[in-house]
Amino acid sequence: MSGCIYLATNLITGKKYVGQHNKPDPIQRIKTHDWDSRRDRCTYFDKSIAKYGIKTFKFETLCVVPHEGLSNMEAYWAEQLETYVWDSPGGYNKMLCGIKFIKVSPETCTKISTANKKRKVNQQTREKMAAVHKNRSEKDRLEISAKLSTAAKNRKPISEKARANMAAAAKLREQKKKAQQLSLTQPATN
Repeated sequence: MSGCIYLATNLITGKKYVGQHNKPDPIQRIKTHDWDSRRDRCTYFDKSIAKYGIKTFKFETLCVVPHEGLSNMEAYWAEQLETYVWDSPGGYNKMLCGIKFIKVSPETCTKISTANKKRKVNQQTREKMAAVHKNRSEKDRLEISAKLSTAAKNRKPISEKARANMAAAAKLREQKKKAQQLSLTQPATN
């Protein structure tokens, strides 16, 4: 199996980002960057995509290598192209490339989980967290509601044929569900 090292260049600022993807074509990873740029869990690079738009970036595959060599090649290209934030003129890579998270054993995961469950959060922190989530949820709800409203206003009416097809599909799903439930309740005959 092989993956790729890709380069993203902001056509407005000239800043660059080197990344790796576990497939030879980085298109899915680029879509993920675009998706992440619209979420709260953004990286420095994703925030730039949110600011300038995905179309202001030029993406190119630098090389395709076996999975074992991805991290080394990512570090090599980031160094060669000076894509770290501390380089001059500076790029979008904030961490040393090629350093990946290590897999931990299930026992270690259990220990970490147990330790996190024992952590106490004071009331003031809980209130702050609740306020952030409440505001975020309300903002998201209003944004989604506005988008759905706009889409509904611009949508063509559903034809009678389409309505009949949807009703037939729903009826078929219901029949399959009943048949499955019936087969689960009847004893098997040999």
